[in-house]
Amino acid sequence: NSRDGVRWSAPVVILSGRAQRDLCYPDGGLSPSFVRINSVFHLWYVNAKSAPNRIYHLQSRSVTSGWLVTDSTDLGAERPPRADIWHLNVVPSPDGTLLGLFTFTDSATTGKNCRLTLAVSNDTGKSWTVNDAWLLDHADDRSAWDGNQIYRSGGYWDTENGDWVFRLFYSGMRQATVHV
Repeated sequence: NSRDGVRWSAPVVILSGRAQRDLCYPDGGLSPSFVRINSVFHLWYVNAKSAPNRIYHLQSRSVTSGWLVTDSTDLGAERPPRADIWHLNVVPSPDGTLLGLFTFTDSATTGKNCRLTLAVSNDTGKSWTVNDAWLLDHADDRSAWDGNQIYRSGGYWDTENGDWVFRLFYSGMRQATVHV
């Protein structure tokens, strides 16, 4: 916990795969994303051990305990063909909707050819409408810093000249070169 992003409290475990095997890693939990809406904490994460991968949505009135799964989805028809959700980040929008930064990987892989797209939820993250075009794709040059995959993304809403803008940050990975 931090009020300024510089000084932090001692870490506290809020979910444990050992105690809650159906909730998180090591049983497949990736990429947790937390949002507080009114007085309720929401947590979304990807279960990478399901087939296809699923987004789990949990809620609690306390950030440190009481987490319960409220729903889960594999995105159904919203999932791009031959792709699984890999990483996500959920950001509240100024209009009250939720913006999802969704990274998809080739189906049945562990992060191959990751691409980023946007999704929106109008029902507090229970269902998502996924944009049918990639926001970011890996570079054509596999040796570029983001040539193998677009990895987890983040961002925040800001104002510029009186208009809302979204500041996007993303990480990438290049394809490893093996010298023999």
